[in-house]
Amino acid sequence: LSSDQQTALLYLIEEEKLARDVYTTLYQKRWHQKFGNILQAEVQHHDIIAALLPIYSITDPTINMEMGKFNNTQLQELYETLIAQWSQSLEEAFAVGRTIESKDIADIDELMTLFSDYPDILSTLTQLKNGSERHLQAFQK
Repeated sequence: LSSDQQTALLYLIEEEKLARDVYTTLYQKRWHQKFGNILQAEVQHHDIIAALLPIYSITDPTINMEMGKFNNTQLQELYETLIAQWSQSLEEAFAVGRTIESKDIADIDELMTLFSDYPDILSTLTQLKNGSERHLQAFQK
């Protein structure tokens, strides 16, 4: 993989960690089943990316990383913003979910071109995008 591709996969796993960490907090605080269901899926999404990394000799930076902590400063800032936003109301918590899933979809769309020569990664990205689209629909109801 090129340096850009490696960086993209590192970003992607941290982005999945962000979703997992935010949904963990939302589920613990709001106890709404949507967050619990989607949290389970996000754990699987994170694990899917984590399984890809060693194939390409990339060390998973999220191993033993504290909840709510990120190497990527943009994701750290987004996490802090989303955590502050959700506490206003249940509707704001659902808005946080829509923000996360919309961002995931947009980022995955960008990555599809970058990994056009890697069918295993494209398959994973497609699976993640399909999941994010289902999650987005759940938060729009």
